Amino acid sequence: MRTLALTAALALLPTAEALACGGFFCNRDFPIDQAGETVVFAVDETEGLVTTHVSIAYEGASEDFAWIVPVPRQPELFPSSDAMFSGLGARTNPTFWLNYEVTGNCWNYYDYDMAASDSGNGGPVAEDDGSGGVTIVAEEQVGPYDTVVLQATDAGELLTWLNDAGYDLPTTLDSVLAPYLADNQYFVALKLSAGRDTGDLVPLGMRYAATAASIPIQLTSIAATPDMPLTVYVLGENRSVPDNYLHVRINEAAIDWFSAGSNYADVISLAADEAGGHAFATDFSGATADLRGSLFNESAYNASALNAATSPYEWLDNLLGMGLPPSAALLRVFEEVIPFPAALGKQGITPQNFYDCLSCYSEYVDETAFDATAATTVLEEQLINGLREAEAMLAAHPHMTRLTSSLDADEMTVDPMFVFNGDMTQTQSNYHQATLRMDCGVGEGWSEAERTLVLSDGREIRLPSEDWVNNNGTSEFELMEDGGLTEPAAIVIEDLGREGQGEVMFDFRDEAEDIARRFRRAGCGCQTASPMSALGFGLLVLPFVLRRRQD
Repeated sequence: MRTLALTAALALLPTAEALACGGFFCNRDFPIDQAGETVVFAVDETEGLVTTHVSIAYEGASEDFAWIVPVPRQPELFPSSDAMFSGLGARTNPTFWLNYEVTGNCWNYYDYDMAASDSGNGGPVAEDDGSGGVTIVAEEQVGPYDTVVLQATDAGELLTWLNDAGYDLPTTLDSVLAPYLADNQYFVALKLSAGRDTGDLVPLGMRYAATAASIPIQLTSIAATPDMPLTVYVLGENRSVPDNYLHVRINEAAIDWFSAGSNYADVISLAADEAGGHAFATDFSGATADLRGSLFNESAYNASALNAATSPYEWLDNLLGMGLPPSAALLRVFEEVIPFPAALGKQGITPQNFYDCLSCYSEYVDETAFDATAATTVLEEQLINGLREAEAMLAAHPHMTRLTSSLDADEMTVDPMFVFNGDMTQTQSNYHQATLRMDCGVGEGWSEAERTLVLSDGREIRLPSEDWVNNNGTSEFELMEDGGLTEPAAIVIEDLGREGQGEVMFDFRDEAEDIARRFRRAGCGCQTASPMSALGFGLLVLPFVLRRRQD
């Protein structure tokens, strides 16, 4: 029996101009905090069509769940797949590897090439239905959701309509809704259908007429947690760049290479703050041809073998051999076709324990009727068809860019727009490497060796031995922080657009190299002055950057 590591996180996906995002609200006087968002945009500029999928983290009671998002045109709504997000993430998540290079003869050295790893034009005009300035454009059930598409001319009347319909939104939303009402945008509102719970939450996709990707982040400000992470995938003809936000390149010395880059999210947050709170970094930019087959491998999927299975054990074993990405959607399929016994839950057994080892609970499995053909139909309807569509999306767009940012609620004042730049042809890998040179001398122990961290830009940072670090109760990253090497988090801040290579607004590369040289000269374990104070300029450039972006 094969073993499957099932992901426990359940994600909701919504979106939009490609506008995405929106707000979570609950049946109380305050919003449910939105802890993060992932958006996939597929932009067809020739057809003037945008397809958007959004994943939003949500925790709360089922009856409290409600969601509203503005979109530029009347959308086509459809369920999306969280497996698409897990598949894209697995191929594009930033990864930091530390390679080891030895000089001399370490007595306890054994072929370390140690890899430390982190170990997506106007719509129809509806007639006023007499709802006091609110027009119902469409109503339908989409997956587990009851959805309604609205237009309105007044924020107060829109809020009244939504509250009367059971969304119970804060009455303070008037000012946040105003920009979208002024643009005559549509609003998509959804809540769980009767009898559904949060375990039924699935991503929601939208397709509508538009030629650019944008996120209505202003509405998200009502329910955002501090430093809310935002990950955006944009598929199209060329590399995508932020048009009305700045772009940052992170300082590799700000990454904690000794923990496999576990502080990457913090670096992104700091870098965005250094650029005034309105900035994105590029995690990945490359050809979708290199990603095809990562979401769904048609040649590995065999429906006939699944239909021919004579038991749930054989069906599940066959399925796990077909290379499907783990996802909450896959877990939901399992729970429908091979129901999780309530008696096991009372014993503290989780669904993941159960599906990882069906044969361990055969007394419960054998007493349940199982139809392999019906199970395969459920699998295809709830997961496989969505993965096929995701693969088709990759095939239809030659390039994908993944961008990351972090915003506080008070920074969500401008909706970020993303455009394509055909002049920026260089790719960007999500795979980052640095080298740790170990100078063992003759016969020295591995832990006694002096070390040099070599970054990809050539900077060399001298570090003391492992023994010195441990004996002094510190860490390599703390030494680098004390030496001013990790500042600023954004080594370059630039203004990119549809053409050219952009304009560099702030460049700290030469100064960073100078700081690394001074750190080496001072010796291992030294402390030098912070570069932002010692060199006397640093962030002094940033007020100019902020003024320019607000003009």
